[in-house]
Amino acid sequence: MARVRMLNRGQTLNIDVLHCVGFEQEHNETAWQSRFPWTARFLFPIEAEPNTVKDNSTTAVPDWAACYP
Repeated sequence: MARVRMLNRGQTLNIDVLHCVGFEQEHNETAWQSRFPWTARFLFPIEAEPNTVKDNSTTAVPDWAACYP
């Protein structure tokens, strides 16, 4: 039901909406444990943006000495 509503609003399956069906799985912790890695990768993709922390030219380094006179 909710998946159909989201798709009718123009969202794209497996881009905006993740839909995973566990065939013959119960609604319990074991079933969720088997699907959670896919969900985590969908919600928090590690390749979505570059690592700017490693590049000091774009990241301002605070002057901690100025904080402690």
